[in-house]
Amino acid sequence: MDQPPTRSRRKLMVFTILALFLLPVAARAALFAYENGPRSWRDADWSSTRTLPAAADYRPARVLVMTGQTGGWKGTVSVHSWIVFKREGARSWTRYDVVGWGNPVRTNGWAPDGRWYGNTPAVLADISGAEATVLIPRIEEAVKSYQFANAGDYRI
Repeated sequence: MDQPPTRSRRKLMVFTILALFLLPVAARAALFAYENGPRSWRDADWSSTRTLPAAADYRPARVLVMTGQTGGWKGTVSVHSWIVFKREGARSWTRYDVVGWGNPVRTNGWAPDGRWYGNTPAVLADISGAEATVLIPRIEEAVKSYQFANAGDYRI
């Protein structure tokens, strides 16, 4: 006897979900297991990639949202993102991160364009000029009012 069409559709949906979501995660986990990356944060490279100009060499205000793959097994499904900015004419960059240990909100804890757990960051957004000038105070206010800013508040 033939199966009802709804049961067939359900199987197709489950197969599609597996194919689109779980198989790529499993493939990434397998790659991680065979990569020669750092096994500990102590072994990772956290240095600057030298992709950003010196702040003094770039006059306009600028805001960047950057991301890098996290380390260990969680890197198979997650990234770490941070915000970097400079005001017009500023001589240095400011970097804000939220991390899951110690005091969660970090200011200038790493190079603005630093690797994350040895992984080269990617730029998600790059805003310059007047638009960046408007955004910077809003970013700073969001950081000041972040509700998980104290040690123990933030959970990954």
